[in-house]
Amino acid sequence: MATTLRPIRSDADHEQALAEVRRLWGAEPGSPEADALEVLAVLIDDYERTRWPIARVDAVAAIEAHLATTGLGLGDLAELVGSEDDAAAILGRRRRLTIDMVARLSDAWKLPADWLVQPYELVADLNGDDR
Repeated sequence: MATTLRPIRSDADHEQALAEVRRLWGAEPGSPEADALEVLAVLIDDYERTRWPIARVDAVAAIEAHLATTGLGLGDLAELVGSEDDAAAILGRRRRLTIDMVARLSDAWKLPADWLVQPYELVADLNGDDR
């Protein structure tokens, strides 16, 4: 049975495309079925990104998630950002990451740099400084 490729414009279209992917799964590489599977995957990905967008994770949330999932702690973050005071200020949203910190975190922990350079809210410290 030949696959008719068409845009995915609704959840019903999405369900049909997923059913077709299940049918085509395991197709011989280089075959017309494998080509159709590859194109369907792109169409499904595009629809899902548009239909159910994922909110960007801000830098602090990304760092907190990394610490929680890896068992690392404040001291590990401090090694990369300069000091425990700096690490605590970053996690407390009283200090922004610098470009050098972003580079070190991205390199050491493989966190995407584009997550770390996104703007995020700071809270004012006792002096009202929210640098």
